Amino acid sequence: MAIERDNLGGSWPTAGGDNARTGYSRDSVKPPLRVVWEYTDCDWIQGGIVVDEGVVVAGDRQGVLHAVSASDGSRLWTCPLGGFVTGTPAISAGHVFAASSREALCLDLHSGSPIWSCALPHVPDFPIATPGAVLVAGGRVFMPMEIGVAVFDAESGELVDRLAPGSGSSANAGVCCDEDDLYVPNERELICIVGGAVSTQFLGGKITCGPVVGGDLLLFGSNYHTVEAIKLRDLQSAWSSSGGEASDYASLLESRPAFAQGKVVFGGVDGCVYAVDAASGGPAWRTDLGADITAPVAIAGDHVYALATDGLRALRLSDGEIVWSFLAAGRDEAINSPPAVAGGMVFVAWRSLWALAEGRKSEPRHEIEWGDENRLNDPYGDPNW
Repeated sequence: MAIERDNLGGSWPTAGGDNARTGYSRDSVKPPLRVVWEYTDCDWIQGGIVVDEGVVVAGDRQGVLHAVSASDGSRLWTCPLGGFVTGTPAISAGHVFAASSREALCLDLHSGSPIWSCALPHVPDFPIATPGAVLVAGGRVFMPMEIGVAVFDAESGELVDRLAPGSGSSANAGVCCDEDDLYVPNERELICIVGGAVSTQFLGGKITCGPVVGGDLLLFGSNYHTVEAIKLRDLQSAWSSSGGEASDYASLLESRPAFAQGKVVFGGVDGCVYAVDAASGGPAWRTDLGADITAPVAIAGDHVYALATDGLRALRLSDGEIVWSFLAAGRDEAINSPPAVAGGMVFVAWRSLWALAEGRKSEPRHEIEWGDENRLNDPYGDPNW
């Protein structure tokens, strides 16, 4: 079950781009960016975006899973899931793995045809489809439920196990893995399946986002308003960080950390993006975007892409300076769908699904469907952007 510790580019098949959930792609996408296409035949997208084999997949709040062409944004297929989608499906070996409010599903990536379905062992009172981040590893599908994680055989769809029976799912929490080792969040404890042996690491606080494998650390957000790092070798605490100068520590609870080039990067509802040193947990930089950030950031090469309630920004990973923005006005609503990076493009979603790539637009400026006032701001001052 060996995996890459980061995404080498060309695809973003699972939450965070890889099974370690690093949120990092070596597929460098340098700003300024231009709009390649916009897909509007969907409702508000709160779940994560996945991309593989030229197909972009995301679920909306009406419970519909959408698959569109990565090249031009044309619709390939849709699948009703029957519940509000808050989490992230996964793509593996030409299949999409997701869940309705009642059953786990495996669909053909290119046609949407069903491969298998299996009833979930727990049906929530409120219909939520795919409430967390799906993981596919070692021939198994780890499917987050409203309570716990169901484990299915990826080929047959047979239910083979159930993990973390005491945990509730959140959009940015879920199972991650490092090589052959699995880490499962379970409320105030971490279930570790290392070398086939199962152990439980009790934590002081509740895991609210993550975990993420970053180098030799396991990273997660806690309800102590901090990002926690524990050492993979012995599962003991390495450091705890609030980001340095957070004005609202609750900001650290919802944005799953990203890891790249020795930095841990995360956003907050106080409007700031934080970077801390992965070795020590000490603050590296803090950048105030002035708008809430509830979605995880994505790192593409040397740039951080952060989606806030007023739009998308690119920051330099080295120092946090804002180098480009794609902003909208007239809307102030939580955005939980993190950016995805694949094939030289950045994919983002709110009321629509967007694909952006390097370069400037030559046609008249495009407006975002975002409420009463729609406008884009270009920091480079190009009126034809």
